Amino acid sequence: MTSGLRLSRIALVPAAVCLALLQPVTAAVADGPDEEGAGAKKAAPPMSIEISDGVDKAAGGDRLAYRIIVHNQGGEALDNLRVEQRVPATAGRPEASEGGQVGKDGVITWTADVKAGTKAEFTARIELGKTDKKALRAASTACAFLDGAKAPTVCASDLDTLPGGAAGPEGATAEKKNEGIGTAGLAIGGAAVAGIAALSFVAVRRRRANAS
Repeated sequence: MTSGLRLSRIALVPAAVCLALLQPVTAAVADGPDEEGAGAKKAAPPMSIEISDGVDKAAGGDRLAYRIIVHNQGGEALDNLRVEQRVPATAGRPEASEGGQVGKDGVITWTADVKAGTKAEFTARIELGKTDKKALRAASTACAFLDGAKAPTVCASDLDTLPGGAAGPEGATAEKKNEGIGTAGLAIGGAAVAGIAALSFVAVRRRRANAS
């Protein structure tokens, strides 16, 4: 997970930034009023989330094992915390551990109580289906929701480079150029050989004429 193309990192920024590739979200705050007024929002507790499948590159048919870690960095327990993972678009039906439930849309959902200062871990496996040649990366995003909240508090993403992304536009252009040069080289080489043979033939004819 150290490649420059991957975004597997501990997410301490608002969820709207982390979910930019997949869905728009509102500000990362808990739903419901606080003690100061009915219209105010309660600040989100200090927490982080990370997701990783342990690889930097993937291709159709690969089995990917994701590991999600939620860290409660606050002094109070996070009760009934909901964790959701959205798997890559071409993935087959996911397999979830730790009691994870797979929805019809392929989203995996876990619910857990995370004590203060502790971490909770969740795992899932998917098989990546056939990917389009133009697809650059396979993305999976994990988000944590406070009890009953509609908007996530924190999110993190994992990106695996696909064969199309590994080649990239520059790589494809270079490959075409190499192919063109190779073909032209064969043509030029053939013409050169033919020219040398013709000159040799003329030289032999002149030698024979002079000798006679």
